[in-house]
Amino acid sequence: MRHANLIAGAGVIAVGGLAALVTADIVGTAHDFSTLAWGGGEICKPCHTPHFAQANVEFLWAHALSTVSYTLYDGAVTGPGGMDSLDQRSRMCLSCHDGSVALNDYYDSGGPPVFLDEAFQIGAGGNLTDDHPIGVAAPYPIAGTIELNAPTLTSSGLYGFGGDGTNPEVPLYPFLEAEAVVSCSSCHDVHGRNGVEKLLRINNNSSALCITCHIK
Repeated sequence: MRHANLIAGAGVIAVGGLAALVTADIVGTAHDFSTLAWGGGEICKPCHTPHFAQANVEFLWAHALSTVSYTLYDGAVTGPGGMDSLDQRSRMCLSCHDGSVALNDYYDSGGPPVFLDEAFQIGAGGNLTDDHPIGVAAPYPIAGTIELNAPTLTSSGLYGFGGDGTNPEVPLYPFLEAEAVVSCSSCHDVHGRNGVEKLLRINNNSSALCITCHIK
């Protein structure tokens, strides 16, 4: 019994240590809501919950999802919430960024609704036609068909501009169990781990982020 307790305690410490690393990255970024009145001093709570998470959504997701139907870059129209056409990570981002769901609409939250400032809204009114393709509008084709670097199912396959290992991969995400697609999270790290402006995965100076995928 004592041995089991030690193992359990080690697990708690490990999880706690991981949470500390993640929250240290988020602090001070655009996704740090802990200093806002509706954030309640919490770092993780506006997005995640250990209990009573959204059904059929990854990452113990706590925030209400949008029910807006979107028109994508290629003119395709999605169903409510983009469930039939958007990868899950993009749906999570749009649950705040399309401006239809209050920032403080998450499990165990309260107070009058607070919405994202229009300057930061993407997909407002369901319009994604002027934004980089995501979801079914952005399946990653075989390399060379439209001047793209060779992908695998889960990543671009490149470790940086020029393949010199200086930048992390730009990840793609599986959709419909087969296709790899571009997501909001392909370009943005929502936890701000790299400390780059606009929560980008890498600095886009000299179009470095763009060129990770696009052969130009």
